[in-house]
Amino acid sequence: MEPVVIVGGGMAAARLARRLDAPTTVIAGERHPAYNRVLLAGVLARQYGPEVIALPAPGPGVRWRAGVRATAVDTAAREVVCDDGTREPYGTLVLATGAAPVLPPLHDGELPEGVRAFRTLDDALADPGERAVVVGGGLLGVSAAAALAVRGVDTVLVQQGERLMERQLDAAASTLLREQLTALGVEVHTECRVRRLRPGGVLLARGSPRPEAGGRYELAADTVFLACGVLPLSGLARDAGIAVGRTGGIVVDERLRTSQPHVHAIGDCAEHAGVT
Repeated sequence: MEPVVIVGGGMAAARLARRLDAPTTVIAGERHPAYNRVLLAGVLARQYGPEVIALPAPGPGVRWRAGVRATAVDTAAREVVCDDGTREPYGTLVLATGAAPVLPPLHDGELPEGVRAFRTLDDALADPGERAVVVGGGLLGVSAAAALAVRGVDTVLVQQGERLMERQLDAAASTLLREQLTALGVEVHTECRVRRLRPGGVLLARGSPRPEAGGRYELAADTVFLACGVLPLSGLARDAGIAVGRTGGIVVDERLRTSQPHVHAIGDCAEHAGVT
């Protein structure tokens, strides 16, 4: 039986690995075992520990390579190249690379000290300090802000749009959500754009609703969490000549097959009929 290689160790990859009846290798990337990413806010709030959101372990036929990242796919040789110098041969390759947080333009490509995305278990386990700023008022940002407030962290939520969770909620529901966050102690600012990230806080664009003393539009924070949306992680596929669609996802058909034989894609990285 030909081996299956899955690139990515998230929820989609873990579930698939448990269901396959073939020798399977998972190139997981993260150092942690697979976990339910939807429940990260509860870990951030310290309402429960990482063990609560852990997913069931794959069976004995699965080799789980934690902390190893795929750097290239050689479709001619049918091998995955890893960052530790090893190569994993495959009969079938499944790309389950997920999505990456949207980040603002960065100096030297590095996040300033104290600034992190809210996307992984390591992000949820990090010590936020006494004061935090959450940038982004979508589902992830709202969840992070509420979790921090429940934990007793002085929290400010900054949203560029007119209201919170504007993709999911109408104006009335968004107003109720804002009232709930305020009741938890979250300071909420909408129509407020971040101009610059820096160690120790953020600088807001001029005209934002909260100028500091001396006319400086600045929010101080021990930690800044970025929750500005996500984009499919499809660079590995693109570099291998596999078709990527208009949303940035890896194009798949109704059987999750990509444009390259023996290669499939599942989860947040996949795009079907123009939708990720």
